[in-house]
Amino acid sequence: MVGSGIVGASCAYAASSAGAEVVRVDAGKQGRASAAGAGIICPWSARVTDPAWCALAYAAAREYPALTARLAAAGQTDVGYRQVGALALTEREEDREQFREALLARRATAPEIGEVAELSGPDAQRLFPPLRAG
Repeated sequence: MVGSGIVGASCAYAASSAGAEVVRVDAGKQGRASAAGAGIICPWSARVTDPAWCALAYAAAREYPALTARLAAAGQTDVGYRQVGALALTEREEDREQFREALLARRATAPEIGEVAELSGPDAQRLFPPLRAG
């Protein structure tokens, strides 16, 4: 197996679960998530509209809680996974409404999105203090 990002780790887990011996080869950059997602699992906010990509990404995100439960049962209890919600920011008023409508439409086929709520700037900053005012 080459790489220990989400794809490589998933392949290694599936192969080892099927009885294969797995050897990991990776750059070994301690504590570094992939540049693509930095460990965030939130495909619903992606601006991708390809139905095949969406189906795969939503199914993968839907599977994650069950995977962490299987890992815990196998003794891997500290995987760092937490469901904490997500903030999506827009700069323009018209983008905000369009994005909100897109999330609500996606929730029809992906109820695990959870609640979609609009927050004021100060409320968002309370949830994520590094967010700058305005």
